[in-house]
Amino acid sequence: PAGAVVVMNHNNGQIVAMASYPTFDNRWMEAGITGSKFQQLFPSKNPDGSKLDPDLSILVNRAVSGNYNLGSTIKPFVAWAAMDAGLITKDTVHLDEGIYNLTSIDPSDCVQNGGIARCIFKNAINKNTLRPSRYGPVRVSDALAVSSDTFFYKLGEDFYVKDRQLLKTQLERFGFGQLTGVQLPFEWRGRIPDTAVKKALVERGVLDPSEVPRLTVGDNVQVAIGQGLMAATPLQLANAYATIANGGLLLQPNIIKNIYAPLTPDGLPGYADLAKGTVVVSYVEPTVRDRLAMPSEVLMPIVEGLTRVIRGPGVRYDIYHATTGERLFRGFSVDIAGKTGTAQGAANLPWNDSSVFAAFGLNPNLPFTALAYMEKSGYGSKAAAPVTKCMFLALSGQTRVDPVYVSDPIDLISTLPANPQILSKRSCLTGSSGIR
Repeated sequence: PAGAVVVMNHNNGQIVAMASYPTFDNRWMEAGITGSKFQQLFPSKNPDGSKLDPDLSILVNRAVSGNYNLGSTIKPFVAWAAMDAGLITKDTVHLDEGIYNLTSIDPSDCVQNGGIARCIFKNAINKNTLRPSRYGPVRVSDALAVSSDTFFYKLGEDFYVKDRQLLKTQLERFGFGQLTGVQLPFEWRGRIPDTAVKKALVERGVLDPSEVPRLTVGDNVQVAIGQGLMAATPLQLANAYATIANGGLLLQPNIIKNIYAPLTPDGLPGYADLAKGTVVVSYVEPTVRDRLAMPSEVLMPIVEGLTRVIRGPGVRYDIYHATTGERLFRGFSVDIAGKTGTAQGAANLPWNDSSVFAAFGLNPNLPFTALAYMEKSGYGSKAAAPVTKCMFLALSGQTRVDPVYVSDPIDLISTLPANPQILSKRSCLTGSSGIR
């Protein structure tokens, strides 16, 4: 029903493409329409006065305003955080038996023993065994390749035991919980939970009043797999992946390349002749916001794990566990690394799960990071991953992109905020009449 896509050059921070859906025809904004016409096209409430379904919100740039759980796409950053903080090394082995039991809580306080604390956390159910997936002995690269939750559950608890602020501090290095600085309005800064954040959520009624108004070890464990109280925008997540892609530079994303002096002459119809213009301000050179330490012993296992998500192999324990992208990207010729994520939705109902996939080019000639976030669309490999795959087919020139035409005047009688764009071939970007 809704979603966003971001494509950026991870060498300089330039936004190559950005999309938000549901969308609208921006010619309405300069058509001189009345207030009643505006409300007809962009209603804020249903006809009966009830609150509009957020899935139908049109005037929301989900790429910069979306408040989203990240699912397993957060795992590379948790892996970096743990290695950088000295909690693990690339060779640390965790035995994944499908279930993780907290070790920092008195067993008598656990639900299964009559207490109130959740102490058992499980991997996703394996559809063949109908039990939590068991991956066996896994290191960082393995844990990323097959998306081992128990590996990261343990890291979430280890961070909490060492320093309750440490995971938040480490994730902030990638730009989470803060504005990116992109030149767009209504950007949301995201949320990394701590005691103050959770207390405020309880007081505002966002969380159940029975929730403990402080950060608990369970909260940290959930953050470590991209669930619970952690949230970010698609742009923040894309920018974080770009930081891994370029080796540790957190950049400011820019939607502006250059600002030209007035009276730049016309070129082709609908275009300015930029070659004859005068650049007043340039954003071509990257703006570095932070430099993260990414020595090879930290960076390489992360990149290796994300590359295995695309290419395989997975791991063999009780059975062979394929990686989440192995089947989708079989035979894919573009050299990329990426990660799937499935963000659990309301009431943990599967039809409310959102799909997310982020990837970056490994070839210096393809310096792009692309991300798709598809609300209520299921597993990360099923909806978002094909969209991101399509972006790289277009970026690498392997699929035809429809030409762009100068648009006709808008039909002011229309009652649609945007006319549907139908692709003749639904596989990837190939339409019949071009984009106007």
